[in-house]
Amino acid sequence: MAEGYDYIIVGGGSAGCVTGARLVRDHGARVLLLEAGPRDVHWLMDWPAGYMKFLDNATYLTLHQSEPQPQLDGRGPIVPQGHALGGGSRVNALVYMRGRPADYDGWDRMLGGGSGWGWADMLPYYRRQEGNQRLGGPAHGVSGPLKVCDPGHVAPMSYAFIAALQELGVPPTPDFNAGRQGGVGLMQLTMADGRRCDAVRAFLNPVLRDTRLTLHTDATVTKVLLEGDRAVGVEWHAGGRVHQARAEAEVILTAGAYVTPKLLMLSGIGPAEQLAGHGIAVHTDLPGVGENLQDHHEVPVVATTN
Repeated sequence: MAEGYDYIIVGGGSAGCVTGARLVRDHGARVLLLEAGPRDVHWLMDWPAGYMKFLDNATYLTLHQSEPQPQLDGRGPIVPQGHALGGGSRVNALVYMRGRPADYDGWDRMLGGGSGWGWADMLPYYRRQEGNQRLGGPAHGVSGPLKVCDPGHVAPMSYAFIAALQELGVPPTPDFNAGRQGGVGLMQLTMADGRRCDAVRAFLNPVLRDTRLTLHTDATVTKVLLEGDRAVGVEWHAGGRVHQARAEAEVILTAGAYVTPKLLMLSGIGPAEQLAGHGIAVHTDLPGVGENLQDHHEVPVVATTN
């Protein structure tokens, strides 16, 4: 018989940690949080440059192999995704960078306006969660659990690069999260006292001992259980066994841009033609699931100096 909870959250990354913590702390809900990756990571991941040791390591990353892209001369790059409790916040380069205001306002317009996703709607939440070392209002918070600070060490070459770009006419940007992201400058990091401040440390740790929270790591969810037009639970694999649990209120998918649509499709929700091609029974023909991914682009320039 499946265990019962108020909410089941699939994916213990940044969104999952925040959602689980708030449901338990602020609403007294019984929450099951499921994460496919491990609970603990190597101690090096706590330090700002430690993640560099694990960039090509599948222990804490899922290395998705993308399809060959004609725009990349037929190359199919590896797309990494965090594979540990805390998700990307546990394994990333610690850069604290929000989206542009135009992105949020664009989402709001696409949803008909007044959806709550506009920049003015989102900014108070960013401020509330942020504990910034140097910057305050109106764009930043100073007392939130997610600690943000300037880099502890800046190489002289970084200052030379910033100065050179300004000589070429690129404007200086002292704060990339105040609304304008064009320009050149130093980025702030999610850390405090020289250590990474990830979603586990900032949001989940304060409720880990609360009996209303049940956490399972190394747990791979394979299906959302559906009854009529409702999601009522999930099925997952862990320890060589198949488990099920039911949610009285909601099933919340926070497994990221790649795994969330995959899980929906495995559960029969998605483009009917694609599902049928893989022998998956169609529950809801929903074109668009698994489509329209827009990745952010990065052009790194790596140099070595003595």
